[in-house]
Amino acid sequence: MQAMRKKQHRKYVPDTRFIVMDRRIGIDYSRGVPEGLQLYVKDRTIVDYNNVPYNGISQFIVRDDLNLRLAKVFPAEVFYMPHPTLTKGGPVIGAGQADLVSGEVLEAIAESGHYRDKVNPVEYSINTLRTFWQAVEKNRIKISDFATSSLRYILFRG
Repeated sequence: MQAMRKKQHRKYVPDTRFIVMDRRIGIDYSRGVPEGLQLYVKDRTIVDYNNVPYNGISQFIVRDDLNLRLAKVFPAEVFYMPHPTLTKGGPVIGAGQADLVSGEVLEAIAESGHYRDKVNPVEYSINTLRTFWQAVEKNRIKISDFATSSLRYILFRG
């Protein structure tokens, strides 16, 4: 009988054009996310630095071990922090944004300028959303009762 192999997820690296542009304006991924902007999973809920359930848009990345890293999102003119900051410039298996209400996931999109597949963007979107929901399931994060039906379809359809 053949041993079951763990499925390997496709890894994405930051687009080099954006890395060059970020360096020109002084963005250094190696510093990571400032502590006050990180979001955490606590008791199945996504919370901020003060352990308050988060309301708003967050950016996320999914690492190859299905660990999820999240941070608050601000308009770029207020505070610019690209997705590679969450990994200090490392590869991911998915990157996007999630809408959170009371620390529960309401919606997710595969939106990242830095991590993407220019050749097959649809595959990138599907992979990102699939790995995001696998990470949500792995971490047992709550899903809002008001989550869209398309989101629930992706989640439960696999």
